[in-house]
Amino acid sequence: MNPEEIGNIRFEGVQPLYGAVDIRNSSIERGAAIREDLREQLQLIAQTFDSINGQIKLPLLEELQYKNNVLLNSIGDTLFAEDEVRINDFLDQEIAPTLQHLYEGYPQLKTELENYFAHVDKDSGHVFHHRREYEDSLSQINTAVNAYLENERENVQESFPCYFEKYRTDGVEYNIYIGQSIAPDKKFDLLYP
Repeated sequence: MNPEEIGNIRFEGVQPLYGAVDIRNSSIERGAAIREDLREQLQLIAQTFDSINGQIKLPLLEELQYKNNVLLNSIGDTLFAEDEVRINDFLDQEIAPTLQHLYEGYPQLKTELENYFAHVDKDSGHVFHHRREYEDSLSQINTAVNAYLENERENVQESFPCYFEKYRTDGVEYNIYIGQSIAPDKKFDLLYP
């Protein structure tokens, strides 16, 4: 079928209702979780460098230790997107390959480095537990809100048939369309919405 042959799909006489259940300060809490994970990882790197300091002599380690301390001291109460990108680049481009090289090339450092690797995610090489806790909390709240909305959707359907759609953001947003064209055999009145 040719797309030009399909006209606009319209429902006449439909009342749109919109609702949102937003989780207060979710963006702030997400930012705080990211900040705390990054701070924790930079502190872990500082501890790792302190524990291997003196066991091997590599000028690169002193440079990385200095950069790490500068980044750690730069994390304040707010973390801008460019700061997050800069720290993640440092972790991915400089720290991860260096620590992996040290692990493979210096057996005397394995214990200290295994301690570091035990605290970071195996796949990404990042500390994620604050973000994971945040996401778990968000998921629990959204599950409860979704259950409530599903129950209410059934109640609304008993009152008058309607089209109900919802989608997840940090909370839950939903649209309800109710009107005569959705249930042509039942008389619609504005008392239903």
